[in-house]
Amino acid sequence: MSESSKNDILEKYKFDKYYKFITAISLSGILLILILILVYVAIPLTTQQVLIAIIGMVLLTALDAFKRCFEYPDFYQPITIINNRQIKNYTTYNTSYGKQNLAEAATEIQELLEQLSKTYPTTTEKEQIELAVEAVDEIQKNATLKSRLTAALKAGGMEALKESIHHPLSNIMVNVLAASLQEWQKSATERVED
Repeated sequence: MSESSKNDILEKYKFDKYYKFITAISLSGILLILILILVYVAIPLTTQQVLIAIIGMVLLTALDAFKRCFEYPDFYQPITIINNRQIKNYTTYNTSYGKQNLAEAATEIQELLEQLSKTYPTTTEKEQIELAVEAVDEIQKNATLKSRLTAALKAGGMEALKESIHHPLSNIMVNVLAASLQEWQKSATERVED
């Protein structure tokens, strides 16, 4: 965050605190005047009752103004953005999380496909699908990779994952993976319901 934006935030904070303090003092002055009118001026009983109600409302407003004057120091702090969600200050942390996760997942899938391509033949479409199913089975065994792929598919989508994997079987692999993902999510929700 630049020095000028910090100064702007600080100036806004000071001005707002000053404004709230002046408002609280003004309301206190009005409250004092109303109490003096109630005590020293002879007025009918119904008017006194209305004046007491007004004094009560002004008192609550004045107290609230003083309270606001001395709280919310974090309100003027910058807003933090973590994983594309606003948290607290204007500092931004890792908003490319989905892209980074997608790239890492694509790299791991590519390495897995290359490793399995060495041991499994991939000349026919049936063999390619079998290789993709075997890769999904390997992913199923690795809980970390499975959760990373699930997050990557949710964040970036299937097409982005297909483009990120540089392997001839990437389209088949991602389609099988997407079907497996739906199956994993379905089984996970069934476990939660039980």
